[in-house]
Amino acid sequence: MNEVHLQQEDQVIEVRHWGAVSDDDVRDARAKVEELIDQTGISDVLVDLREVESFLDTVEIYEFASDFNLTMRVAMLYDSDDSMVDDLHFLETVAINRGNDFSMHSTRQDALEWLRP
Repeated sequence: MNEVHLQQEDQVIEVRHWGAVSDDDVRDARAKVEELIDQTGISDVLVDLREVESFLDTVEIYEFASDFNLTMRVAMLYDSDDSMVDDLHFLETVAINRGNDFSMHSTRQDALEWLRP
């Protein structure tokens, strides 16, 4: 499941995923993000994965990160004790290797500071 909205106070698009996250969930959220980027011109995205129970498999992560919109900056917020940390770092590595502005953070404050110009 996901929720996507414009967070006016911090001028970021915020995505929150929870539960079991499928490839369709991620693609749905990304479509909503791209629509908000087009509408608002805001391209800083905070993705909160702290309530995710299961995430994409390795192939899905690789495919998903291969076609990010290069105009967005993405800060992923994760729980550092989560069993998916290695998968999320793989996602970060693939995204960065493909030229994307992407970073992982264990606190919301760190993520927002990274997104600020």
